[in-house]
Parts: sequence; C-alpha cells; structure tokens
Amino acid sequence: MKNFHLIALATIALAGTPALAAGPNLTFRGDTSGAPIFHRPQENGSNAPLMLDDFGNGVAYQAIKFTVLTSGEYAIIMSSGFDNMLGLYSVSFNPGSPLLNAIVYNDTYSGNDSGFATQLNTDTSYFAVATGYGTLDQGSYTLSFYGPGEVVIASTGAVPEPATWAMLIAGFGLVGATLRQRRTAIA
Repeated sequence: MKNFHLIALATIALAGTPALAAGPNLTFRGDTSGAPIFHRPQENGSNAPLMLDDFGNGVAYQAIKFTVLTSGEYAIIMSSGFDNMLGLYSVSFNPGSPLLNAIVYNDTYSGNDSGFATQLNTDTSYFAVATGYGTLDQGSYTLSFYGPGEVVIASTGAVPEPATWAMLIAGFGLVGATLRQRRTAIA
C-alpha cells in the first residue's frame, strides 16, 4: 500500500511523465548507520534551504554523487524505516557548509518517505544527501530516481593519487628491466 501512495504522489509531482509508468530509472540502496554526521539544513518547501535545523544537529548522512544523461524534470524519492530527509546539491557537497550549493531539502513526502521533483541538467554533478530528521533517525534506505533519462551514480571506488600512479609505473619499469636482464643473462 505504501508503494502505491509513493507512486501516486510521484505521478502527481511529474504529471504525465511516461517514465513513472515504467518505474524508476535507477534504484540505489544505502545505509546511514554509523555514517559521518553533520548539521542538516531545514527544509524550505521546493526552494533552497535558508538556515540550519536545530533538531538536525549531529545527524548521520550519506552523499551520493550522480549525473543525468538527459536534461529534464526528475523525481527523487527516499524510502526507509526511519524518519528521513533528502537533500539535493549541485556541483559539490561540503558537510562543513551544508547550505552551500543546496538546491532543495524535503522531509515528508509520504509517511516516512521524503523526496521532491526538480529540474536536472546534463553536464552537472549532483549530490543526493540521504539523512535523518533527528540524531536517532538512521539505517538502511532506498533512493528511487524517476525521469526522462538515465541516472548514473559516480563510482565509489578510490582513484589513485598521482604519486601512486608514478610508483605503479616505476614498479612496472623495474619488473620489465629485471626480466630483460634475466633474458640477457640466459643468452
């Protein structure tokens, strides 16, 4: 029944969008248990937040970096077993300055679900910030992305530092030189 209400609300938010009939473009699962904490912004309807929420001081969060391959209006919905909040940032997210680059925060979309519909553009990095209403609100959650195009989550794997690349290349060179010396010594 909860999923029915969720889809009905998303349909109202994106009236007439064919993507909703087909289901979400992407579903992402995460968990804020034991995650880093920050001082969460206060929701401000469909506008960017203007202040930090006193009740949201010290809440766990996860920031998910993503892009879209087609510009248009997207709905992002967070479902969980706790009272959650969902934020959206463009270009970058800094938990030390949580109002900077914030586009929207939403608390209650339906039941414990939060979400919003907003315009997203290609060639822009976005950060969906999954968090709780209060300090005890944390756990596993699901983000569902609905819209006109593909949503791509950035790789969570670490990218080697330039010094690491230099050491890798030097190591390969050393292995190659050693093998070359062995061939010369055998001949």
